[in-house]
Amino acid sequence: MEISTGFKEIKEERWCLMKPKMNKKTIRDLADKQVPDMKDSIKQTPTYHRFMTAAQNTSSFKLPFKRLAFATSFAMLILFSLIAIPFMTPSETLTSTSSLYFEINPSFELIIDDKEKIVELNGQNEDGNFVATNNQQIINRSFDDGFDLLIDYMIDENFIDDEASFILYDVINENEEIASKHLSLIEDRLKHIQESKVPHMESARGIGGQPTDTEHEIANDFDLSIMQVRLIGNILQANDAYDFETLAEKSIQELLAIDDAFPPRNNNDQGPRRHPFDSDDDNGAPPMNPPGRGH
Repeated sequence: MEISTGFKEIKEERWCLMKPKMNKKTIRDLADKQVPDMKDSIKQTPTYHRFMTAAQNTSSFKLPFKRLAFATSFAMLILFSLIAIPFMTPSETLTSTSSLYFEINPSFELIIDDKEKIVELNGQNEDGNFVATNNQQIINRSFDDGFDLLIDYMIDENFIDDEASFILYDVINENEEIASKHLSLIEDRLKHIQESKVPHMESARGIGGQPTDTEHEIANDFDLSIMQVRLIGNILQANDAYDFETLAEKSIQELLAIDDAFPPRNNNDQGPRRHPFDSDDDNGAPPMNPPGRGH
């Protein structure tokens, strides 16, 4: 057979020309030189033709199928993403910071992040705006350091009187665990300030939150702080033995001594009402009539 003869000649020539460095490439080159028509001979066989026909038919089917499968998988991935992404959004996004409210008077708000760093200082009344404007340097400080500087400033400006100062405070955060943590942070710092700076200072938890226009108006008319207005509103809501004008003449200590000043803080249906004179009350209760308007 011609192919057998070709291999015989390759074998003979290989042994004649073999050297220590001869490798596979040399043998392939000899094969191509001696039997250049071997591939053509194979392509002419019926077996080769049957194989190629079957392969072409299979390829023409698989290519569109693969494209369709890829498109379907991609569409399902997009659909899954649209469904899953809303549920993967962190639920605590809006509760990573707490608003800390203080009433001395001045009234002001400190916003701290989850690392207890001060990120904002905002006034809530005229004196509070004055304090905030002149103390923006406490931004980015830790709460302990920044609050101490703020207290020192208010002592120097005679906003805090060692003989008669009273601080109301509160924390607002939708996350109860974070709110409780930051409430303890305030109380620990106030205790430190009382021991080291203002021995006769008193403090108590008030009712914080952003003041409304109605509250600002009442506070200005009666020369009260926002937390005082809310304390009075809570008392009037629960006890009709008092009137606004009488309560407005009482000190914060006297207001806090009235049992009805603080409805249960852990009961959303009873209080405390943050906006007793406004329709946007946190607990959804109907607003009270502001003093002098039908009360």
